[in-house]
Amino acid sequence: MKLITLGDSITRGSFLDLNNTWQVAAPNYSSQLQSLLGFDELQCVGINGISVSRTSHTNSEYAMSIICKDLKDADIFVIAGGTNDWATDVPLGDKRDETDVTFYGGLHVLYSQVKKN
Repeated sequence: MKLITLGDSITRGSFLDLNNTWQVAAPNYSSQLQSLLGFDELQCVGINGISVSRTSHTNSEYAMSIICKDLKDADIFVIAGGTNDWATDVPLGDKRDETDVTFYGGLHVLYSQVKKN
């Protein structure tokens, strides 16, 4: 069985240590989930600074709503996002939005693609 985790630096396990040097936690929460739930395969897609919506000015080419099309064949898909959308002032939008220029629209695109995959 395959577990895919998608998110930002929290999913990746990135953090700044006391010397302001980037480190990656080992194991990160994705690896811990894999072990606890007994998955054979893990695909951890944690990218520092990414958002749900492509409107964010930070790593917009890696927005979850864009890269999700390449994430396939998961038995379980865990998504952790929204922190960087808020931090980069992505408009919240409306729950009826269907394009990824707002947070709600990004969620619509992301979840629609995950469901399709």
